[in-house]
Amino acid sequence: MIGLTQLNDLAKPFTSLVKSGSDAGKFGDYVEHSAVNQRLLAHLGPFDQRVIEVVYDIHPDLGQVCTGVILELGLRIDGEYRMIQEVGDVEHPFRKGRTNGDRLKMATSDAIKRCAMRVGLGLHLYAQNDYFLDKLLEEK
Repeated sequence: MIGLTQLNDLAKPFTSLVKSGSDAGKFGDYVEHSAVNQRLLAHLGPFDQRVIEVVYDIHPDLGQVCTGVILELGLRIDGEYRMIQEVGDVEHPFRKGRTNGDRLKMATSDAIKRCAMRVGLGLHLYAQNDYFLDKLLEEK
């Protein structure tokens, strides 16, 4: 595993900026989309992003409502280009006053975080006490 400098950097847990899941709709610890985006840019530079599909559900009063996206990120990590697809969803998609544009932004932000998790960034927030990737990469 020699030459995985960027992967090692991505796997390091957020030591600050972590928020509690006490916000409405949040479960467990999380970091804001802006923090994930900054770490991606700081460690990898610019990246490609493409919405593959917008997922809609029909609501009896609201009609067609955006409830998620399938997103693809293209990242160059340690010299290799990787394409990652993930799903992002909208918390409380039928909340009054939201537009499909708002929902699309929420789903895209969620999908970016999930793509980042697939390359180790923020994975500790999902794994909780079972997280070991950062230590494993440091040993190598």
